[in-house]
Amino acid sequence: MLFLYHLLVRICIFLSSAVSSSSSGCGYYIPSVYDSNYKSYAFESSVSQCSGRYASFLHFSGDIKVSNMNTSYHEITYYAAYDIEYPKGTGIMNFTTASNTLSTKDGGMYNANGKFNLTKCNYLNNEYTGSYNAIISCWSFSTTFSNCSFIGNKGNYLFDRKPKAIDNCYFNNNVVNQTIKNYADTFDSIDSLDSFISHYSTYYCNAAKNEENKDDTYKKYKEEKLKLKNIKNIVNKFYRTPFLGAVNRSVLK
Repeated sequence: MLFLYHLLVRICIFLSSAVSSSSSGCGYYIPSVYDSNYKSYAFESSVSQCSGRYASFLHFSGDIKVSNMNTSYHEITYYAAYDIEYPKGTGIMNFTTASNTLSTKDGGMYNANGKFNLTKCNYLNNEYTGSYNAIISCWSFSTTFSNCSFIGNKGNYLFDRKPKAIDNCYFNNNVVNQTIKNYADTFDSIDSLDSFISHYSTYYCNAAKNEENKDDTYKKYKEEKLKLKNIKNIVNKFYRTPFLGAVNRSVLK
């Protein structure tokens, strides 16, 4: 388990475990001072095949931005796919895929205690086997999903709270008793799946199900050296570009 501040860029984490009752972030944990403006960023990274008690990755407070992430093939008790909570302002997650995760308590992923905008994210084949909560937790009622896909997820409920908005999203083959816990509401699905599902490659990482990665992923991983100037370029795109603009195009693809 990595215990880090501020920024991850092109990090591959797999087969990581954190099992103690006080452990959070089986893959990594980025904490910030509560209600601070400290950067809590993760870009172009992959977290795969983690196990343990709580969340494959966790961002707690600060200026939370997560982009072009893969989180997959975890078996974790609480929130296997991820936990992002207490953002300063609006927490952002985009071009990110959570797939093939298994959670047994409290839910599969956690967007909590603040406002979140999730854009062009994919939720594929995640399972929650508990009986009380849902696959996706939106505790603050202030989570907006835009151009996202929800396919093949399994559990009692898809959402434990009604999201603030569901805009232009695709739903298919989810096996749930209710879409929203204690609500009769459902969401209209767009007619066809957006091509953005293709971004769920694990990029530069060796990980489970390599046949699902882009054909040239391994070649890039072996041959491309990530220099300091490359990291600066990736970070500068997010520091210098208004993030509203950044979520409208895949600047890291």
